[in-house]
Amino acid sequence: MSVASKLSMIVETPADGFKMDLPLPARSLTVSATRTTMTGNTPMVFAGVSWGEISVMNRVSLQKDCAGYGLSRRGFCGRVLGATAACAGLSASGGGAEPVPAGKPDFPLVDYHVHLSPQLPIEKAVALSKERGVKFGIVEHPNRLAAKDGFSGYIDLLDRYPVYKGIQPERPGWKKRVPTAFVDQLDYVLMDAMILPIEGRRFLHLWLRGLKVDNKEAFMDRLADFTVAVILEESIDILGSATFLPHCLVAEYDALWTTDRMQRLIDAALHRNVAFEINAQYEVPKAGFIRMAKEAGARFSFGTNSRDEIAGKLDYCIGMAMECGLDKKDLFLPQVNRQTEISLIK
Repeated sequence: MSVASKLSMIVETPADGFKMDLPLPARSLTVSATRTTMTGNTPMVFAGVSWGEISVMNRVSLQKDCAGYGLSRRGFCGRVLGATAACAGLSASGGGAEPVPAGKPDFPLVDYHVHLSPQLPIEKAVALSKERGVKFGIVEHPNRLAAKDGFSGYIDLLDRYPVYKGIQPERPGWKKRVPTAFVDQLDYVLMDAMILPIEGRRFLHLWLRGLKVDNKEAFMDRLADFTVAVILEESIDILGSATFLPHCLVAEYDALWTTDRMQRLIDAALHRNVAFEINAQYEVPKAGFIRMAKEAGARFSFGTNSRDEIAGKLDYCIGMAMECGLDKKDLFLPQVNRQTEISLIK
């Protein structure tokens, strides 16, 4: 039986959160949580568990449909306790796997999906990277590079800073428009399936809030087909925002991303050695997909798709990694034969 189901809870409620002290046969298990931020419509909570001298951290997402933020106080406490105790690998007998120290995952942190912008010039990005202890991978759309300083100027700029160099093509067939010599100097190529081709050489921009979908099953079949094609045909290293859905379909994520559809993406990624991005801004993929892909041997990367100060805020990514048991061997690293290896920020 789990700790959460066996123990009664004593709850104190300070201004910024609450604390639970739960007596155990030999030790005291302490769970503390503070609501820290909102990501979209989801409150993001960091919960810390202390078991004697052992402590772990885990992120808990509370869905909108749970009282207040959806949960009663007891239900909220129970969810925090269950998630964090599971993360720690605790049992009623006190056994369990070795936990991750609070705030220090046992894998390097890299945000591979950072765009430079007037709000985030390279100097500010580097300072933010150092401040957050998260290495940045900079990406740009090739069509914008061609219209600005050119491909060589992009390489010259990024070579002066401790960042990974990447690009994010937006449309299929991008390699025909990008010099091979330029691609060979990159650390990785990231592409998503968020610009979906439809009839008449038109495209759907899936992130637009006003997008409506009438035939959901037909849409999902088309999206799955296109995503598989991106993985297999576009010479990429990372599938960005894996399993992203338009806003109008987000509530049906689990029903629409069926096992068969998820398996098709996973099989394609394994065939091409493509990593799935866990995206902190869009909060995809969900845990079910991550566990399924991990079991099959797929790899993952973290990203924010940021152009401002959210760069490096990997709360969702870290939470999913810990919840699904990801470790170093499950995470993407750029091919060292593209460039000399760049040390990761620890």
